[in-house]
Amino acid sequence: MNTPKQPIIKKNWVAGLVLLAASLLATISSHEGTRYKPYYDSVGVLTVCEGITGKGVIAGKAYTRAECDALIQSRVLIAGQGVLSCVNEPINQNEYEAYTDLAYNIGTGAFCKSSIVTYLNQGNHKEACNRILLYNKAGGKVLPGLVSRRAKENKQCLTPVKKAA
Repeated sequence: MNTPKQPIIKKNWVAGLVLLAASLLATISSHEGTRYKPYYDSVGVLTVCEGITGKGVIAGKAYTRAECDALIQSRVLIAGQGVLSCVNEPINQNEYEAYTDLAYNIGTGAFCKSSIVTYLNQGNHKEACNRILLYNKAGGKVLPGLVSRRAKENKQCLTPVKKAA
């Protein structure tokens, strides 16, 4: 298995972000749940572990906790780097984690093409955070689990980071 490459940090304001925060991994795991045997999700995509799709997901294979940990860490780094690649406006840790959680779920391409990024890059952080709520559908249907997840991401995104005392 390939080990994930460390993301390239191009922007000075990014230096303060924790790219693979334990809280981010825990949040994604709580939203996704864990399944060690691949299954087809609500729109028919082969999925394993904590919502992992795409390369590395092999039908019929039983995954170990260590394999799932490696996959989620790699995918979260990819999602986080994807967020940073299209966001030109400084963001705080809570915004980064909310946007990375969303990008992990919908894909970085969809995230980068979204109105969220448009508003964020215009400096309208509040509207960008509120746009998260629009991503509550899978296969064209509103899913209660996505409504709940987006509400949590929105709340996190709008929460100011507390300064260290």
